Amino acid sequence: MFAWKRMTLAVSALAGLLHGSASAADHPVDGQQLAWRWRNDKASLNVQLKDAAIPIPAPGSADDPAIAGLTLELFSHATGEVATYRALPGSGQNSWRVRSTPSAVAYGYRNGTASEFGGDIQTVTLRTGAVAKVRSKAFGLSDTPAHGAIGVRLTYGSERVCALFDGAAVRRDVPGLFVARNADAGDLASCDDSVLLGECPPSGCVPEQKVFCGDGPVTASCSTALSTEAACAQEGGCWDVTPFHPSGLCNCPTLDAERRCTAPWDCEGLCVAPESGTCEAQVAGRCSGTRAVYSCICLAWGEGGFYFQCID
Repeated sequence: MFAWKRMTLAVSALAGLLHGSASAADHPVDGQQLAWRWRNDKASLNVQLKDAAIPIPAPGSADDPAIAGLTLELFSHATGEVATYRALPGSGQNSWRVRSTPSAVAYGYRNGTASEFGGDIQTVTLRTGAVAKVRSKAFGLSDTPAHGAIGVRLTYGSERVCALFDGAAVRRDVPGLFVARNADAGDLASCDDSVLLGECPPSGCVPEQKVFCGDGPVTASCSTALSTEAACAQEGGCWDVTPFHPSGLCNCPTLDAERRCTAPWDCEGLCVAPESGTCEAQVAGRCSGTRAVYSCICLAWGEGGFYFQCID
């Protein structure tokens, strides 16, 4: 089980919107821009999504944000935080306005009293033409670490729209500043927490054996107790020969390979950090493809801690 610190700024009246039920409709989309800043005790957030997959609900429907409200969540890969911003339902000067024509619908939200506290959203634009924009000056994610990658999710009614700003899309990522542009939806399969936090690959966490050895898929009988290569192969194991095991040792493939991890108990095998920088600087890794790894690696020793270890 993943141990993540969740930072949520939502009020209980919106709890049903925060993590959507299984009946929610997911829409992974392209992200145009994410700019988050926190300097001198002031914060600002600007999220822009542009994609034909963004659903625009009919006015008066259950998904109408003026009726259902709207939440924006940011998911930090480095810290595991989930920061939530909200636009309450209602209509009027400091709330939602809806314009509708036979060919287009536009929702606009403005909260002139929004402050840096409470997760208030300042403005929202949601309109036909595949555009969604949200601004806020509320405090959200921590200002101390770099965030690595940030997932974004908009929820209104049963609709969940999400994007993942990672990889080449990230232009700046330093304490108190994260700027990313032109994030491709790619193989982002869902708007689930585990995917947007990076606990699972974008395609989702489906138990899948990625390393194959022996006569077929790994079985429940695979273990290091199997003393011959033939017996190991029969149970789908890999026969590894190392300097400390010159006659060979049975190693078993895992079903959670590549899943994000921060501690040894997150994985069926080992939690291994990327080979970049120093091990002590790493905060997360990926589960190994086999239960043992015979190499020099950055290995998780406890929650959030890694050290360099050579295993033979």
